[in-house]
Amino acid sequence: IGGLEDYYNDTLNGIDGRQYGYLNSDNNLEKTTKEPVNGNSLVTTIDLNIQKIIDQNITQFQEEHRDEAKEGAGSRHTGILVMNPQNGEILGMSDNLIYDLNNPWDLTQYYTQEEADKFSEKKRLEKLNAIWQNFCITYTYEPGSTAKPFTVATGLETGKLRETYECDGVERMGGYDIKCVNRSGHGTETVEKAVMDSCNDALMQMAMDIGKDDYYKYQNIFNF
Repeated sequence: IGGLEDYYNDTLNGIDGRQYGYLNSDNNLEKTTKEPVNGNSLVTTIDLNIQKIIDQNITQFQEEHRDEAKEGAGSRHTGILVMNPQNGEILGMSDNLIYDLNNPWDLTQYYTQEEADKFSEKKRLEKLNAIWQNFCITYTYEPGSTAKPFTVATGLETGKLRETYECDGVERMGGYDIKCVNRSGHGTETVEKAVMDSCNDALMQMAMDIGKDDYYKYQNIFNF
């Protein structure tokens, strides 16, 4: 039980019909029947051809890198997600850890029976959870540079951006040295060029200029 079927269970199930009755004062049977109501269908945005291409490429990739992933389930993940950028529809999604829905406790795709028998109960559950989860939507992944245009948009809307910023290749934030893609620095960056160069240093300075209150406010405006 999981995934879309579990999440939309109430929508898919419908309502059971029933029939009941009672005897009235004349000992006649008064019968009431309530017809069943069918559940609703669920139509996904998955494109069959795209999904097949994804699965084929994951299989090919895993074969080519079999030695690197030889530790089995839970050690290395490969995930592919294809979306429609205009509306966020999921056209295809898969990862490399598949399992038989009719036999979800089976680990023999990844381990020999002898290896699986040696797992403690805790270790076995860890391995099973690794294959049951959908890597594409279960694990966190920082958005990174894709968030930069929203930082710039916030700065433009609030009018807090400077004309130029100096990138020396690193910025100290929260006790960590966060480096730019250009380790020696981009030098003087305009706002436009900072986006073109995907300059971490300049964008961090912009975020500091914007300030946490406005930054948080606009994150909500952008629905993040």
